[in-house]
Amino acid sequence: MLYIFLFLEKNFQNFPFCTITSFSLYCLISLLLYRTVSKSFPYFFILFSKLLFSLYFCTAVWAGEHERLLYDRLTHGYNVLARPVKNESAPIIVHLGMDLQAIIDIDEKAQIMQTNIWVRMSWEDIFLTWDPAEYGDIKEVRLPITSIWKPDVLLYNSVDQRFDTLWPVNAIVKYNGSVTWIPPAIIRSSCRIDVTSFPFDDQTCAMKFGSWTYSGFFTDLYNDSVSLDPYTPNGEWNLLSVQSVRNRLVYDCCPEPYVDVTFLISVRRRTLYYGVNLVLPSLLISSLALLGFSLPPDSGEKLNLCVTIFMSLCVFMLMVAETMPQTSDTLPLIEVFFTCVMFEVGASVICTVIVLNFHHRKADSYFPMPSFMRIILLEWLPWLLCMQRPPRVKLSDGTGEKLLKDIVGEINNNNEW
Repeated sequence: MLYIFLFLEKNFQNFPFCTITSFSLYCLISLLLYRTVSKSFPYFFILFSKLLFSLYFCTAVWAGEHERLLYDRLTHGYNVLARPVKNESAPIIVHLGMDLQAIIDIDEKAQIMQTNIWVRMSWEDIFLTWDPAEYGDIKEVRLPITSIWKPDVLLYNSVDQRFDTLWPVNAIVKYNGSVTWIPPAIIRSSCRIDVTSFPFDDQTCAMKFGSWTYSGFFTDLYNDSVSLDPYTPNGEWNLLSVQSVRNRLVYDCCPEPYVDVTFLISVRRRTLYYGVNLVLPSLLISSLALLGFSLPPDSGEKLNLCVTIFMSLCVFMLMVAETMPQTSDTLPLIEVFFTCVMFEVGASVICTVIVLNFHHRKADSYFPMPSFMRIILLEWLPWLLCMQRPPRVKLSDGTGEKLLKDIVGEINNNNEW
């Protein structure tokens, strides 16, 4: 009788349901066994307690049993290394799509784009099929992606330390063998930044996905749709478009073609921040450089104004240099503008020093002006600059004319003597 009790206790958990009738039946059998095996009461009490514990926690639904049996059937003898195809020479078709969640950051200096995406991959697995009528009308199940075959699709231009950042979530498997895997990921990919038109620039960054070891003869990728419904706008960049392109390339290492799906993300920089904090102040400071030429030479603030403008432009140029990548491929136009204005201000400082030097000289400290220089500076240049020509005075001896300024200078020199 003790062996009968052990058999019942061992096989009770395999019953498809637990009812009050079965519980009453087992209690009655236990009481009968108690009378027959009273000598082994301690061991009988332990077995009876285990029986009550199993009764309390048993699952009384057919659906859970069907799902458990289906999981056992799908994973029993399954080889995660073998491609799920009948013909080994036939490629397995993988459809690759993407749901763009957010553009986290675009680092111009490091030329890296960081995004939050959901990668959508789907393929057919002939070893994961069943008849729903045999398993309680179950048409789809969730299986760990590590327990089934999956394509070794990786991001070719990844700059992350782990390289593969796809989160290993469960795959959705349908009764006809269709497998859908949608892993989320925070991706850091390399992106070539063209800063020529900064801060009014458009950038296009690529994310290249492809099989790492399987050629196009064994794993063939096809681009699927790109969804922007869950996209969260970025504060610095406006999203223009997202496109997916399928490429079939032959590399130098291997004669077989390799297929990849490349997602092209086009963005445009928001210019309000840089316009208020960089462009507008630089234009105002550059306009002040022109005012420096209008100050009279004997003004002591002319040189100070030019030096102050020069230092301000240096500060703005450093601000742009800190943002831009350290590359010699392209040069931002705004830096070219700053450089030209700095040369202009530098030339203004040099000219101001020369003019002040001549202005504070005495008349006898320099040689007379040559006649051709006098014609250029006193005749042509004033006419070209729309300035009034200096007045002339005819000499009393009839030898010619002299500028009134020269005559006044000679009189002052005679008075000093």
